Amino acid sequence: MAGISGINQNYFFGGQTSSSIGTLFGSLGTASGVNSLSSVLSDYKTIQTGNYGKLLKAYYGQNNNPAPTKSTTRNTAAEKANSALKSSLSDTKSKMDKLSDSANALAATGDDSLFVKKEIKQADGTSKTDYDVDKIYSAVQGFVGSYNDAVSAASSSTNRSVANGASSLSSTTDVMAKRLQSFGITSDVNGKLSVDEDTFKKSDMDKFKTLVNGNQSYAANIAQTASRISGTSSNKLSSLSASSSTYGKSGGYSSADYSSLFNSYF
Repeated sequence: MAGISGINQNYFFGGQTSSSIGTLFGSLGTASGVNSLSSVLSDYKTIQTGNYGKLLKAYYGQNNNPAPTKSTTRNTAAEKANSALKSSLSDTKSKMDKLSDSANALAATGDDSLFVKKEIKQADGTSKTDYDVDKIYSAVQGFVGSYNDAVSAASSSTNRSVANGASSLSSTTDVMAKRLQSFGITSDVNGKLSVDEDTFKKSDMDKFKTLVNGNQSYAANIAQTASRISGTSSNKLSSLSASSSTYGKSGGYSSADYSSLFNSYF
């Protein structure tokens, strides 16, 4: 047994360790030595077959969701704010485009004008050349609905330029409040418009045409302001999309990426 204890374990186990094999067999003559050898060989077998590695992975895999760091929390908050602002700007842009279209429909001149007189059939069966009041009223209804949606969306925006645009729309309408009211178009305490059908259809359409039709009209001014707000929203969306695609060297968003985002809140 003395000769065995001198055998190097590198030779016996194919170079697995640099210890003397005597460490394993030194106490082979006792029961405890045999048990110890059996335990060591069992452990070695477990390692050699890969089962030990699987046990380690299974154990440590239970803790593969570490608590978020402060940096991760900040990045997540910034991403959420970015996403919310994008959604708000996109919604505002869409509603401003609709308002611009509906206002331009009232302001349009020439062959496309709603105020081109046509042969209108009367209730008694006769016809006369007049405005198509029903068609004009329908256009006014569309304008009122688009106006309310657009102002509501822009007013709630955290972007100062967009919110200021909503104020500009309201101011333009306030200046024309008395004239609009004479045609049954009024605004409530929240600045939302409504139109009374009976009052509108009994109104003087020549005077209403003067108010809303043409390049310098109320409707044209509203269309221009809505178009400007839409452009502002679009530019801000492009800016946010560009900044959110940039990552810092650690794999997260760098703080500079969101400077323009947080500036928009002030």
